[in-house]
Formats: sequence, structure tokens, C-alpha cells
Amino acid sequence: MVTEELLYITEVADELRVTRKTIYDWMRTERLDYVRVGGRRRIRRSELNRFIQVMRNQSPEHTKAPEPHI
Repeated sequence: MVTEELLYITEVADELRVTRKTIYDWMRTERLDYVRVGGRRRIRRSELNRFIQVMRNQSPEHTKAPEPHI
């Protein structure tokens, strides 16, 4: 039986270079799925990989710098 890696919130935050609060916000708004292990939240490696892929595929319109007016 193969078990999947379960990550701590801190590990996910470090890997994504965001705060733990951001991770908790994403979990609360159901953007990032988690499981409970002994009452504590963990994120499956496969879920983190899925989340990263979704974030990469999102339109960067909200992060684009405005076009210069010439």
C-alpha cells in the first residue's frame, strides 16, 4: 500500500512563499483542500500539486502592470 505524503501547513506556506494565514484562508474558502489527522489539518502532496497547477493556469490579468501611456 502506497501512502501519500501529508504536509504541515507551515511546509505548504514555505513552499508557496505565503503566510500560514493565507493557507488557512484558502482552506476556509475551499480553494485548497485538506484532511484532518488527529484533529489537525494536513494537505496532501497531490492537492498541493493540483493547486499549483490551477494557480499557474489562472489568467494573470489582476497582476499585470498597466500599459504605459505614450
